[in-house]
Amino acid sequence: MAKDKDKKKSHKHNHHKKDDKDKKQKKRHHKHHGGKADKQDASAKKHKKQASTAAPTAPAAKTSGKKTGKKGTQPSDPTACAEHGVWTDVTQIKHPPASHPPLQFSTIDPEENQRVLSSGKMSFAMVGCSGDPENGANTQAVAAAISADPDLSFFYHLGDIIYTISGSDTEGSEPVKPYSVSAWDDQLFGPYAKFPRKIFAIAGNHDGKYKEKIAALKDFFRFFCADKVQPPTGAKHRRQMTQPYIYWRLDTPYAYFIGLYSNIANSGILDKPSDFTIANFTDGPQYKWLVKQLQDVAAANKTAGKRRKAVLLTVHYPPYSGGTNFNVRGDPSKGGPAAKGKHPAQPNNYNVPYLSVALQQAFKDSGQRPDAIFSAHAHLFERVSYAFADQSEMPCLIAGCGGHSPLEELFKACDGTKQGALKPPFDVVKPGSFLFPKGDSAQVEYYDDGDDGGHFGYLKVTLDAQARILTCQFMGVEDGKAVSLNTKTISF
Repeated sequence: MAKDKDKKKSHKHNHHKKDDKDKKQKKRHHKHHGGKADKQDASAKKHKKQASTAAPTAPAAKTSGKKTGKKGTQPSDPTACAEHGVWTDVTQIKHPPASHPPLQFSTIDPEENQRVLSSGKMSFAMVGCSGDPENGANTQAVAAAISADPDLSFFYHLGDIIYTISGSDTEGSEPVKPYSVSAWDDQLFGPYAKFPRKIFAIAGNHDGKYKEKIAALKDFFRFFCADKVQPPTGAKHRRQMTQPYIYWRLDTPYAYFIGLYSNIANSGILDKPSDFTIANFTDGPQYKWLVKQLQDVAAANKTAGKRRKAVLLTVHYPPYSGGTNFNVRGDPSKGGPAAKGKHPAQPNNYNVPYLSVALQQAFKDSGQRPDAIFSAHAHLFERVSYAFADQSEMPCLIAGCGGHSPLEELFKACDGTKQGALKPPFDVVKPGSFLFPKGDSAQVEYYDDGDDGGHFGYLKVTLDAQARILTCQFMGVEDGKAVSLNTKTISF
């Protein structure tokens, strides 16, 4: 079973427990680690800062959802916070390669690969939702913190690298400016120009979102699925990576990374919904690829014995969340394109499984579960613990705090009303008619959101090959420095 280790911070970061009956302090519960409250210091609130105060954070995008619901109830317009993207056929840009071999870290950065093998440890950064078209201060602050971390072997981006609209993709949101390749320069290559190691990525919904979505996805392929690796070059500091496709596998000395493309439709969908429905989704090409990768790494680990590698799954849309609005944002039947000049949007009503259901079926079909799942999409940090009926545990971490302003509030409903904050651990929100497999459950163990001093930051993941331990540290950025705020360790 996993151990939950919470690092003690300095007096500045220690907090004294408040009376739970004090309603003003209920929203502070996101600073509780693994369900145990830290002590709250009266001075902590005034000292707590977001990643950067150099510029004000951007306001949330306007939505057409009316705040007619009562506090703590379901929104009267449940589509107000849903993603309104329509599933994009990626084969319009590039078909999956006939040969889809994993990318070997040893060929991409042989020097760093050897250093990792010699040290017996490997650390890397993970975060998503880093771009911001209006205010780049927080993007730059997180990028600077990642670039200054001397332990990192690489940076793995969890999607939503670029944005052309600010805030959530809700009805009424308009592009700040039309899509241009300069968005990559401003929101990725410029801020991370000084990062000394390689950058890998999965695509998020905003990386292929708008009327220009084909152009945006072409640029994702251009930069991350290139023919050759290229370090930062030229005035724009652009770089390239040779990932084999938009869903792909990375093999490193101590971990296999299986990266999925969850497309741009609400809640995340793996395969074309008009062709692969609840009745036959297991026939979808990405689904079958996922099962094959899980089977392959399971076979490799069986042969490796004590030298087995961790199996890490990355997908931009989170399969589980404790967010109040996840009853909408986790349901593929919600969302959909807004009819021209009409609101609210009409739902897609895609007859596809919940993302979590598709993933669990893949674990069952392959006989291999990942050791952890990493996602983004929600602009906050959240650590969910998934408990299987056999008592094994799988951490599911949401790290969408890479710089996009503003940070989201975990207990804010789609209509803008707020639910009373819950003290961790608490059950995740189940979208629609979703039911857990018999004996399974999932709870939020820790979160850090935008309500009253949330942090932009990143996940620092460390693999210790000898101890067989995977450590996930949430590094919040305060006054330009990364501070460890929460730590989770598991055995692999």
